[in-house]
Amino acid sequence: MPPKLAFLLGILFVAFVYRVVERRRAANVFPALFLPLLWYILVSSRSTGVWLSVLGVPLPSGGGDTEGSIVDRTVYFVLCLIGLCILSRRNIEWGPIFRENRWLIVLYLFMFLSVAWSDYPWVSFKRLVKSFTAVVMVLVVLTDGDPFTAIETILRRGAYLLVPFSIIVIKYFRDIGVEYDWSGTGFSWRGLTTSKNMLGQMAMTSALCFVWSIARNWKKKRPWAIFDYLYLAMSLYLLKGSDNAVSMTSLSVFGVGFFIFLISFHLRNKPAIALRGLTALCVFILGILSILFVHTLSPFPEDSILGWAIRGLGRDMTLSGRTEIWTDVLKVASRDPLFGVGYGGFWIGRTANIPWDEHLSWVLGEGHNGYLDVYLQIGLIGVLLVLAVAFFARQGIIQSFAADFEYGRYRMTFLVVILFVNLTESTFLRGEHSLWFLFLLSVISVRSQNERKMEETAVDKSETAAQEQDA
Repeated sequence: MPPKLAFLLGILFVAFVYRVVERRRAANVFPALFLPLLWYILVSSRSTGVWLSVLGVPLPSGGGDTEGSIVDRTVYFVLCLIGLCILSRRNIEWGPIFRENRWLIVLYLFMFLSVAWSDYPWVSFKRLVKSFTAVVMVLVVLTDGDPFTAIETILRRGAYLLVPFSIIVIKYFRDIGVEYDWSGTGFSWRGLTTSKNMLGQMAMTSALCFVWSIARNWKKKRPWAIFDYLYLAMSLYLLKGSDNAVSMTSLSVFGVGFFIFLISFHLRNKPAIALRGLTALCVFILGILSILFVHTLSPFPEDSILGWAIRGLGRDMTLSGRTEIWTDVLKVASRDPLFGVGYGGFWIGRTANIPWDEHLSWVLGEGHNGYLDVYLQIGLIGVLLVLAVAFFARQGIIQSFAADFEYGRYRMTFLVVILFVNLTESTFLRGEHSLWFLFLLSVISVRSQNERKMEETAVDKSETAAQEQDA
């Protein structure tokens, strides 16, 4: 098929899905959700400046290799301002939101303070604004009338565009959809995203979204159900990846997410057991992180249990070179173990920080471990704050089970999934990353209408009981 014809058919198919299929769903969401949807599409694919470059649009200079183009900065800044305007027009009780998310507020305050000791304070500040914009987008979603419907709608509508066009560019526009290794012989899929790992994470998220939709409407005869199955099949196809390079992290974590999705159904009326289970999963992930840290400092032999597990996942003992990277960056990070080098101040082009990086034909931009990257930027204090945000979000997640079970199940599933992903990939604190957006959607607590009604009913019942006792 000629590439232009494939592209045209893709446009017609996606337009049909948006105009016809999505209308039949009759999702009760506000028009303001277009803003976080646009944000999700951008952070799940490539920045505005990159897409304009792909289309041949000349861009103004500025930013160098440190922080994208001036177009990107302008787009992020405008999205942030519009999001703040939307929030200012909503009748939001900010006091409970601040109280219930105090650990996240402390984390962002510490990130802001760390700009003061960054070697590149202006770059750090711009990256902080980008990360703060992700918070604004999340609040626009969660202060919608129905948070779970809003989240599901954004993930689904984002997948409507990202999934089919990723397949099209992989098949017909390989200069966009495929990246080659340094020898020019091996290649991996990247679709509309920037790398095979990003593609795997986008496909994993989309697959879980459509699994969710299929499960919720299993016994209902919906005219649009066939499209859920179609998009699930396309998402799994992308998740598999090319024969040369597969994102094993995303594939493995999809299995974890699917498992949690299944078992959470049996916890619907058992909040105490759900809380203990979620706590156990967090401790388990922390244990794996500790083992990986020990393995980096003193590698385990191949015939050990860890060696068997790593080789079972199709990896070598260095986890495809990750432990070698971790060893080198830990040596550099030991200079500032408590406070780090400042938020966003480590992976900055070729100006940072690893001696062997300057001799490579490519630039390493992350440590392939989210916890390590937090440690590099804002030190041990930052790592503890991120863990505190995740740990203390558990109670709010379990409480949301009673008011909206699907919303609580979503929050629990994606929290665990993202904690797992960051064992071998880096998404924490990165405002331009889709999984940081999803992490914030999971941990930020904003009381929904159902939760407020349940609280008001409980208060009314207690007052009635007190009056009856007095009588």
